[in-house]
Amino acid sequence: MAPMSDVYERLRTLIATGRVPPGMRMIEVELARQLAVSRTPVREAMRRLAQEGWAHVVSAGAKTQIAVAPVTRADLVDLFGIIGALEGAAVRGVAALTAAERRALAARLTRANQAFVAETRRRVRRFERFFSAHDAFHQMLVAATGSARSQALIASVRPQVQRYEMIYANAVGTDFSASLREHRAIIAAVRRGTADELETAVRLNWSNSVKRLLKGSMAEAIGDYRMLR
Repeated sequence: MAPMSDVYERLRTLIATGRVPPGMRMIEVELARQLAVSRTPVREAMRRLAQEGWAHVVSAGAKTQIAVAPVTRADLVDLFGIIGALEGAAVRGVAALTAAERRALAARLTRANQAFVAETRRRVRRFERFFSAHDAFHQMLVAATGSARSQALIASVRPQVQRYEMIYANAVGTDFSASLREHRAIIAAVRRGTADELETAVRLNWSNSVKRLLKGSMAEAIGDYRMLR
């Protein structure tokens, strides 16, 4: 029997990447067949997905039915606010780094940002690679400055943030100068090692990301999201 954690990870990935779209009912028997596992780990994984907000109960009775959670602007704003606050608090650990460690981290972040720049310049954008390059920048920053607890909390939220990034993939446009400028401000704050400055820069990057993603309409974003699957 496949472990519930493996089934959970596979189902969560299907939801996050749009292969199981918002509103779709999750049928235990069909998912077990699709994943080639028994129904028990699927049932347990679906329960966990509902507890974490990836899905919700749409009917109860003899057979409880669960559907993939809808996407809303309010949820996007909430999730980005949460991860901005968590990352902002985590990066305050920069104050504990030595000057040499801060310089080394700034150099690594610069290279990560350059990889993101390369993705923004591609004529045909590969959205998963595009957002992976963006997230790699933030993950590298948190890994170097955050506590184990803060990293675990961020890791629990990040997949849902990534889901919205993919949904709004076509809403980000082609001008990334503001985002890149914000990343450079983060790198500069790392070099200086000022916790307040770095926290502010990180929070600003996430709050401005919400504004950039919300330029398009929800209906258009979801339509594009389904086309990307």
